[in-house]
This record gives sequence, structure tokens and C-alpha cells, in this order.
Amino acid sequence: KYQEFLLSLLFFFLPILFTPLIFEPFEIPKFFLFVFIMSIVLIFWSLEVLVQKKLILPKSKVLLAATFFIGAYFLATVFSIHPLSSVFGNYPKVHDGLLFIFLGLILALRLSTFPQEKIRSLLIYLTAGLSLSLISGGLNFINEAFRTGDFIIRQESTFGNVTFFSQAALLGFFLGLTLFFSEDKRRNKILFLALAFFSLFMVITSGTRSVWLSFIASASFALIFLKRNRKVGLILALSFILVVLLIKPISKRLTDLNNFSIQTSQGIRLLEWRDALKVFWANNLILGTGPETVIFTYP
Repeated sequence: KYQEFLLSLLFFFLPILFTPLIFEPFEIPKFFLFVFIMSIVLIFWSLEVLVQKKLILPKSKVLLAATFFIGAYFLATVFSIHPLSSVFGNYPKVHDGLLFIFLGLILALRLSTFPQEKIRSLLIYLTAGLSLSLISGGLNFINEAFRTGDFIIRQESTFGNVTFFSQAALLGFFLGLTLFFSEDKRRNKILFLALAFFSLFMVITSGTRSVWLSFIASASFALIFLKRNRKVGLILALSFILVVLLIKPISKRLTDLNNFSIQTSQGIRLLEWRDALKVFWANNLILGTGPETVIFTYP
């Protein structure tokens, strides 16, 4: 019960730390909240395993792949040129360090042992926190649009990092749909569906091309594997059409793809990827220089 309570707090408060109230340093409180709660959960879980003298883990290829990934990440950290950064990450992206990723794997393993009704309860907490976060961001966006008279602006003014916000909105869409189809009460179904389409609006107006592509790929994947469920297919198809049609007004984010100058985001990415490959290929072909060490190796 203690673990369930702590995880409920984590699922509720973690999305709220994306709100503009935190703004520039939002990565730090998110990191400490996650590490603090997951450390306590890990201690309780370890004691539970010692008392019961058994550890139940899911048998799946996903677990095998995750174990291989965390093992490779650990080796890269051991031989890192700056182990401290590889373990804890670098501000503001502290979530890329080994500690955060390891605790994320622990969270996934712990949740795999929970019954379905407890998982759904945690998803409700996550939905509540995410809804508050998205509403806060949406109100900021609307306020900025009216202030400037520009209703197709990218949501730079909404959050400290517009990409993280649009990723949260993408999660809100699929989470809202999942709870909508698993809910029996009509009032709750309406609320979950409203969350899904409000999140979809935030995805469209975010101007984040990677999230647009992620949505299109995810929706297409779901349509293929859930084609027998007509209701799910209908909503996904409608959402797919809305995204394709409504991103046209902000197509500047798409036409910019043809411009690879250093002033554009794609031009900067190509330059960074090219230089990273040079460093990796020249001296660190097997393990690289270590996670989160780009600031020490970038030419």
C-alpha cells in the first residue's frame, strides 16, 4: 500500500511539474521528485522480496531488450570521460543520466507486477495531473495568441521546452482514448474523450514536427492492429484526418524542412550529428565517450 500511495503521488505530480509555474528549472524538481519516490519504492520492494523470498518478473522480449540496453548504458558510463555527468545527467536534461534511466526500468518492472485494476487507478492519477498541466499550457497559449493576434504561433510561450509539452499532449491523447474505451460511466467517458481531443489540439498547435510524425505513425499502427474495433478505428481515423488537415495553416514548419542552413533547427541537428559521428568514429567506436558528455567532446 505504501508503494501504491507513493506511485500515485508520482503519477499525479510529475506532469504538473511541466506547468509554466516551474518554467526554466522544471527539469530539476521533476528529477528530484522521481528519484526520491522511486528510491523509496525500490527499498520497499526489496524488503518485500526478502520477506517473501521470491521475485516475480514478466517473461517478455521487451524485458530482455531493456536489460541489454541498461547493461550497455552502464558499460558506457563506467568508461565515460566524465562519469559524474553520465550518472546524473547535465542540466537541464538531467533525465538522460544512468540513474534516471535505471529507476525508470525499476518503475516499469514494479508496475508489471501490479494487477490491472491498480494500473488503471495509477493511470487515473496520471490523467488528473496531465489534465491540469495541459489546461495550464492551453490557457497560456490562448492568452498569448490573443495578446499577439497570431493564432498559429508555436507554443514557445507555453512551456520552458515546447517539445516536452507536445510530447505530454501526445500522451494525453492516447491516454484519454484508452480510459474512454475502458470506462462505463457516461460522465467519465465524456471527460476522457474531451481530454483526448483537447490534447490533440495541443499536438496540432505545438508546431513540433517530430510529435506530428509520432502521432501519424502511432495512429497508423493502432489502426492496423485495432481495425476490428470500429469505434476505436473511427476516432483514430477522424483524429488522423484532423491532424493532416489542420497542420496546413502552420505549414511553415513543414516548408522549413527544405532549408538546411545553420539558422534552422534541422541544419543545426545535421551539423551536430556529423560532428558527433566524427568524435565517435575517431576515438570511441565501441562505447562512445559516455552518456551526457557531448558538452565535453563537441568540437
